[in-house]
Amino acid sequence: MKMKKNTHMICSFMLVLALLVGLFPVMPVPVHAAGGYSGAPQKLSVPPLAFDESKIVLTWEKPDDYYTSAVKIVDYEVFRDGVSLGLASDNFKENYSYVNAYMDAFYGKLSAQHHRVSILSFTATGLAPKTNYEFKVRAVYADKTTSAFSAPLIFSTAATPIVIDAANYGASYITSISGVNADYKIRRANNNATVIKKIEDNTAAIQAAIDATPSGGKVVLKGSGDNAAPRYYTSGALFLHSNMTFEIEKGAVLLSSPVFDHYSRSLLVYPYSQDIRTYGLLNAVTWDYGSLENIRIVGKGAIDGNGWKNTAGSGLQTKTANDPSPGFADPTGNGWSLPNYQEGNNTNVDNNSETDSASVRGILAADAMWQSRQDQTPNAGTAQFYNARPNLTVARGVHGLYYEGLTFYNPAFHGIVSYQSEQIAVNGVSVMSFDANNGDGVEFGDCLDLMVMNSFWDTGDDAINFAAGQGTVVRNLANKVASGEGRVVNNFVRNGHGGLLAMGSHTGGWMGDMVAEENVYNTSETGSKGVLRIKSGATTGGGIRNIAVRDNAVNYTAATENSTIVIDTSYSDGNASTAFGPESEQPLTFENILVRNMTVSNTTIPLISAAAPGSSGYAKSPVLRNFKFEDIKILNYSGSTGGTIAINGLSDVTFRNITGLQNAITTTNSKNVTIENVDKTTDRKPDALNASGALTVMVNTNNITLTWPAIGNATQYVVLVDMLDGHGYQQNKIVASTGSGPQSTVIALRPSTSYKVAVRPETIGTNASYGKLLEAPVTTGAATLGGSTISTASPNFRVRAADITGISWQDFAWNTVTDAVYGVHYYELTATPKNPKYATKKYKAYFDTSTRKGYSLWGLDDGVTYDVTMKAINWVGQEGPQWGPVTITTVPGTLMQIPKWAPDSKLTVSGGKWIGQDMTITWNEKDVTDYSNGDTARFAGYRILVNGVPVDGGAVQANAKPTVQPGQHTYVLSTVGFLPNTPYTISVEAGSEILKYASGAGGLSGSTGFTGTKNTTLPRNQVTFGKWTGHGPSVTRTLLSGPATDASVTR
Repeated sequence: MKMKKNTHMICSFMLVLALLVGLFPVMPVPVHAAGGYSGAPQKLSVPPLAFDESKIVLTWEKPDDYYTSAVKIVDYEVFRDGVSLGLASDNFKENYSYVNAYMDAFYGKLSAQHHRVSILSFTATGLAPKTNYEFKVRAVYADKTTSAFSAPLIFSTAATPIVIDAANYGASYITSISGVNADYKIRRANNNATVIKKIEDNTAAIQAAIDATPSGGKVVLKGSGDNAAPRYYTSGALFLHSNMTFEIEKGAVLLSSPVFDHYSRSLLVYPYSQDIRTYGLLNAVTWDYGSLENIRIVGKGAIDGNGWKNTAGSGLQTKTANDPSPGFADPTGNGWSLPNYQEGNNTNVDNNSETDSASVRGILAADAMWQSRQDQTPNAGTAQFYNARPNLTVARGVHGLYYEGLTFYNPAFHGIVSYQSEQIAVNGVSVMSFDANNGDGVEFGDCLDLMVMNSFWDTGDDAINFAAGQGTVVRNLANKVASGEGRVVNNFVRNGHGGLLAMGSHTGGWMGDMVAEENVYNTSETGSKGVLRIKSGATTGGGIRNIAVRDNAVNYTAATENSTIVIDTSYSDGNASTAFGPESEQPLTFENILVRNMTVSNTTIPLISAAAPGSSGYAKSPVLRNFKFEDIKILNYSGSTGGTIAINGLSDVTFRNITGLQNAITTTNSKNVTIENVDKTTDRKPDALNASGALTVMVNTNNITLTWPAIGNATQYVVLVDMLDGHGYQQNKIVASTGSGPQSTVIALRPSTSYKVAVRPETIGTNASYGKLLEAPVTTGAATLGGSTISTASPNFRVRAADITGISWQDFAWNTVTDAVYGVHYYELTATPKNPKYATKKYKAYFDTSTRKGYSLWGLDDGVTYDVTMKAINWVGQEGPQWGPVTITTVPGTLMQIPKWAPDSKLTVSGGKWIGQDMTITWNEKDVTDYSNGDTARFAGYRILVNGVPVDGGAVQANAKPTVQPGQHTYVLSTVGFLPNTPYTISVEAGSEILKYASGAGGLSGSTGFTGTKNTTLPRNQVTFGKWTGHGPSVTRTLLSGPATDASVTR
């Protein structure tokens, strides 16, 4: 008993002492009671591939009611296996010190009224390999209380990987890029044959190391340990494979070769693209989407695109008052300065000269431009040549892609680029590409499930950019966007034309479902074009929807040229080179946009600008609807436009709780505008149109009488008719209100036809508004109509431009056809192929404005001759004269589809039992669907691979050469050089061509076909075929050294 008592006393003493000196965690703070402030943090998760053998990165979303809580969240606390790991803010400072330093400087030197970002991630380190851990997170409030815990997340670290040192495969480095090594930084390596050969050898060595990396393994470029004194591994295009990590250690730089020939030229931006572009420095590409997976590009080193020269003098940007100078070394090795690259264009990039000079601004960009000029194809122009510059990275068709920790410098074209990929995370990177022309930070084209977090952006163009294709070929009528579904969180943007979200101009397949929150935007660039920049053109089609930009802080350290929020439907790109079929039927639409809780300081520009919706004679008017701007503080402004808001053409838009404006909000041609508690602006609500009533329809042969009650104070009613043909409502007429009594009108429609009709109440003027549709179905009765009342005057039906034809489209123009009695309802166009094996196409062209001039046929077969006719149809179904035919021939184009193997495809093998005995491989050609309709000029044939490498050599993803021609299904494989008792996987893939293509600026600028080149059969480093399947039948064989041991051969 005595011993037990003494033990108890000692333990009590030790507990008191531990609490005093901090050996134990402090006692937990009080938790919010049920029904109190807030729920728990939501959706605790790990971003795609954001873990390795010793680390797991966590992220979460804020509690559902965080914004309405009386006491605000100031931090989050993370627990592992029930033990606190600490606060997210402290973890961020430790693991993302570079971006944290910029944030600290921002808040230390600017107004305390700025929104202070909350950190929404946590990096758990020091973990054991292949081990499960349970994580939870809770919010910490300003009053030191906490929320309930999130739902727990159980997650495992990865196994310890097999590490491949690239040096063991011959990779070498230089420690300086000046003096005797200066040619590595001169366009085309200053034509130094020795340097060029060293780069080619180094490229082959690094690629060999990549190819040798096993599934789950890691290839490493070893560094010096000091980013201020790095090792430079110079290389041309490299190609990564599935289930691998590519790591660049601290003190290592993967430097792009300055020689354009070192980058394969067989890249298409979109499946329908016809302008051939160039692979980047690091690539992971397949046309068989998803056949590449789980690729990590990480490290504390750097990737340098060697694209442009630095500016004269120091080559550094001038530091601003808000840039940091913390008391620790810059982890990027730049001494807390930022590089400044020369601002180029498609002229001064090479000055149209083979010779380098002080006035030439490009390095690799210059060589790419000059060599492309020399290899020019008929009808190609400056835009095509300029867009041949290599990117830093290119991914296509990858499922699972992760970037972490690296610094990305100086791309010749764009930075981190992904196409048709999903589950992508960009975490803790720094992109320094200012002021390189087109130097985007990260670009997502047709990509989904995205996370961009904890990163620093100082770019020459858009910082974080999204694209979704162009025109009718990517028309998307589904509810799912082609690009988006993700978050942009805890980033610092120092420079960027489009800062947090740059969406467009390629909007054709729709993009959206994105949240940008808890970021800091502190630009010093005069070319800045918006924290949220949504842009497109009327003929591009598609749109942008479901965007939330919330809880962000913004400051300007230089006078800029645009607005904080930019809404642009008249965008055009002078360097556009991808031809596409214009969208004539579906209106470009921007909808469901929220901007909330943003602070803005030192602005000289409008807070929000939305110019009049763009127009085109060949497209419907853009639609901009459902915008909400609330709880925005302009802390200070200067200049005549600083802190202003002007919108044109928006509907269903709300401005609420906006302070610091210079002038009252200006609205033009906008409907359903609500303004509440906005500085210098009178509160405003739309005219009330909230009465209810039914639309009644009385049928008299083909004439119908519509009757409805007066709706509120509506001044007019728009009558709409839907033919139930998939084109939706079309405006028939506008009826002026007759007062408070019943309203009525008569319209004539075609006999014996079913429709849906509607009436939309509207008001006009300052508080213009519209109400809900009153709808009813109707079927007209039989009627005998007289002769057509449509004008017989020639409308001059014609192709828009005689020298412009598309791959699957053609633009037609005509003068307006009139009908003084019934009015023209739509135009019917018919494209009849000369070759009957192709289908006849019919189109309805509904014109929504009097400025429409024509229509773009779409969905035509490429390389086919058609006779096209047009006739007008009036509201009662009478037809006007048929005009035409006009004969067109579409341009031969690249097949959009890749071939497809049947699931049960097999290879049969004979021979090849021992080394030296040939192996005969056979497959069934009927197992392949090639989509070429028997056109062997479009179906490449087959290639044979051994352990994933084409037998003809070359990078897997860019290799163009078919091993076996179409029509053949057997290949004899030599086993000379094989190793005994080693398994070899032999596989076959099918491919389609990639050469037939067309140039043009796209849209109404059209395209023209070309298949040859000016000087050579193929442009420099361009390949003929490239759309290979990433799948196909395979067998695995283990060979013996000779026939004496034949009995033990395995398959």
